[in-house]
Amino acid sequence: MRCIACLVIVASILSVNAYAGHSNTSSCQYSELYKKEGWFVPGREGAKSTRARTAVSGKMDIYFTVLQPARRESTIQVYRCSREHIGRLEIEDITMGIGYISSFDVGGRVFAYSLTYGVNATDIGTQVPVAAVWSVKFYDLDGSGRFTLRRSERNRIVPELVPGWVKRAEAREKTQEMRTSSK
Repeated sequence: MRCIACLVIVASILSVNAYAGHSNTSSCQYSELYKKEGWFVPGREGAKSTRARTAVSGKMDIYFTVLQPARRESTIQVYRCSREHIGRLEIEDITMGIGYISSFDVGGRVFAYSLTYGVNATDIGTQVPVAAVWSVKFYDLDGSGRFTLRRSERNRIVPELVPGWVKRAEAREKTQEMRTSSK
């Protein structure tokens, strides 16, 4: 009896996929978004530090600072795969509330911002009136001050990416420290 029930479920799933003609999850995937002129980082402008700059555990010479945005309400662009059109990426500006923002720096030069924000799910195209929370990081890849890379990351606190210019800055600081200490 269990086998028959399992077969009915599997057959139903296969027929739905065959009817749809595609698997939406495989036709629209991305892990990061690059914008040459840089992303607008919600909450960054006018933000004030809420506590002292703190060393990131396990990341030598990298510090983070928790920021208090001047305003909690802002807008952000959201990206989602279309359910109706295979391969289409839908882009929309939505109103959101900033839950948490912090900056990451080396030698006082910020290379990343971490942002956690919340939205009402009905604002992003679902009919379910439930609040949802997302976490996103913005990276300055070349030290220009433009945050050109946007990524959603598993780790909500520590950035997964450390740009090359940050690593070179760390190496320069260590070399200078060694020169100073040897005199």
